[in-house]
Amino acid sequence: MLSEDILSFGKRSQIATNLSLGSDFTQVCNLAKRISFYNQGIISVGDNHIVGLKVDGTVVTIGANSSNRLSVGDWEDIIAVSTSNTHTLGLNYYGYVDAVGDNTYGQIEVDKLHDIVSLLAGDYYTISLNRDGTVFINIDDKFYTLTASEWKDIIAIASNKFSFAGIKTDGSVVTLLSDSLDHLDISGWEDIVQLAFVKSFIVGLKKDGTVISVGTDDDVRSELSNWENIVFIAANEGITVGIKSDGSVEAIGLEVPDWRDIISVVVGPHFVVGLKTNGNVVSYGLNDNMEKSLSTWSLLDD
Repeated sequence: MLSEDILSFGKRSQIATNLSLGSDFTQVCNLAKRISFYNQGIISVGDNHIVGLKVDGTVVTIGANSSNRLSVGDWEDIIAVSTSNTHTLGLNYYGYVDAVGDNTYGQIEVDKLHDIVSLLAGDYYTISLNRDGTVFINIDDKFYTLTASEWKDIIAIASNKFSFAGIKTDGSVVTLLSDSLDHLDISGWEDIVQLAFVKSFIVGLKKDGTVISVGTDDDVRSELSNWENIVFIAANEGITVGIKSDGSVEAIGLEVPDWRDIISVVVGPHFVVGLKTNGNVVSYGLNDNMEKSLSTWSLLDD
């Protein structure tokens, strides 16, 4: 049977609150997808640190605490986390945002944010989604609202460097791309439920469990097109990972072990971290010290 503790992630999630869940593993995966993508959050990674959200709303970390980006010991009532190489964000139960770390570009000036349902920490910015479907960006010491007509009714956000994407309620995708990425045309994508946005490519998960991409080479695009029954995706430069409805994992660019019962995954520069249904965390590609520390995490323990 499904652990009741897993459901408490959903009970604290503003988006998953009204889900009706049973013991079917696919439903657990759908829960994880809503929490970990739409609310961006149970586990988040930077180049050399990892942040995890516990079921009691507190946050745990391992790795280098540069610019105090891991100084989250007093956080509580958190329902989602996101971290970058400069700062860490925590979305609390009430829709407000906590932030620590470097503030060179105003990325932790989050006092104006309220009624937030999803957020992302980039190295030089913070992007957040309001419950009314509006998107905000903190960057260059300024606070922007994306007011263009196409940036309405957004239900999920993705970003990389200075480029941003949003999924609309109808499953279409809108983008705001830097000059170096303006060739990544996804205007025709439909039925998208999740995006993985990387430096040079974008991967999209469709509601039928198939995966599409743009910017990847022909071999990768062909391999991704063969994936089926995918419920969650994650990517970093040169690495794409998908969770299947049975809890197993597909991967390109990294030989991930034969993991089972995985409900969420994040990808670092050369490593992958997965969350299991029992709340334990598994990893591959980390150094020995980080891997040993991570193996002690149980995110379902109060």
